[in-house]
Order: sequence, then C-alpha cells, then structure tokens
Amino acid sequence: MANFQNGGECFEGVCECPENYKGESCEEEVVPNKVFIESIELVSISQVDPDGNPWDEDWLPDVFLEINKSGIEDFETGVVLDLNGSHIFPVNMTFESPWTPMTISVWDLDNDETLNAWMQLIVVRPYQEGQGFPTEFTVTEGDFSTPFQLKF
Repeated sequence: MANFQNGGECFEGVCECPENYKGESCEEEVVPNKVFIESIELVSISQVDPDGNPWDEDWLPDVFLEINKSGIEDFETGVVLDLNGSHIFPVNMTFESPWTPMTISVWDLDNDETLNAWMQLIVVRPYQEGQGFPTEFTVTEGDFSTPFQLKF
C-alpha cells in the first residue's frame, strides 16, 4: 500500500488524489497552464488614510482598482462611490502563465483625477507552488490593513 501525500486516499483498492494533485502517491502538484480570475473582493478598507485624515471631504472613499500584469496596466474597475464596507469588483482576467505576478492598486477617485489618492497595493502570483491558489491576502502597512479575496 502506497504512502499517500497531500490528502490522497485509497478505499477498497480504488485510490484517489485530491484536486490539483496526481502521481502514484499524490506527490505531484498539477500546475495549470492558465489562470482565470473572476473577481476581487475588497473585504474592508479604512475610512481614513494612514495619517487619520478622511479620504474624501464626505469621509467615504470613491474606490476603484487598477490591475497590472508584468508592469503594464491591464485593467481598471469601475468606481464604487462612498464605499463603506466590502465590495466585489468583477475582473474577468486571464493570466497566460500561473507564475505571472499581478499588482492590485486600490485608489480613491477625486474630482480632479490628477489628485487620485493611492490607498493600498498588493503584489501576488495567482498560483503559488505548494499552496495552490491562495484566495485571501491581507496587506498591512502600519495600522492600515486591507484584506482581499480572489475568486478563480
């Protein structure tokens, strides 16, 4: 009887590996050729900047995301006015390589777009060897923390 890894099991002579693993003892991780990200959820965002000042005059930020792959701006979401709580931003992006880093910038839209305020930045790889597809990330800068969730 094989020594199964990564949660593989054998019942009555039928052996199965969990999703994303293969091999005689489930030792080999299956790496995808492409990665599709359906949406990014901004779980919460501080209503004040790291200095304690409101993002906007009315206190609530007007938030949008900018997503870059390989240093090129690939996608910008629509703006959510007066964001107070979580929001799911539809993204629908395909990454031709699971190893391509993705930069997600969170912005506060101002009336004068040249004054848009950068709120938070996260750099992730959609797929991480040994960890599969991490779906939750939290970026912390001092007391300023922003959780994100990705949906594949």
